[in-house]
Amino acid sequence: MNNKVKFKANIDRMFDNPQSTLKAIASVTVENAIAIHGIKLCKQGDEFRIYMPQNSYMKNGEKKYEDYVHPITREARFDLDNAVIYAYEQRLHMREDQEYIDLEDEEEPESVMEQTM
Repeated sequence: MNNKVKFKANIDRMFDNPQSTLKAIASVTVENAIAIHGIKLCKQGDEFRIYMPQNSYMKNGEKKYEDYVHPITREARFDLDNAVIYAYEQRLHMREDQEYIDLEDEEEPESVMEQTM
């Protein structure tokens, strides 16, 4: 019996600030049945870290955080993290491809203008 949980991640927003570790906000669908929104993807050094949606509160004068939802098993955590990272990398490639296409489009008017002269 296969107990592997299926995750499908979608990048909702991306951030380009090089000084910030926050790179994206994602949503994940679990088994086509449950959606989790507000998952943060951060990059610290060469490593990606996934932060689940959290509630913050004060306890004894100290700010504490508690995840609303989290994977229970190591395998589920690994698969969820990889789904988010994969979706982010795919989105980056799409953005790079779009920038490449945009650059080609910008060059086209010059070549058209040269041909008419």
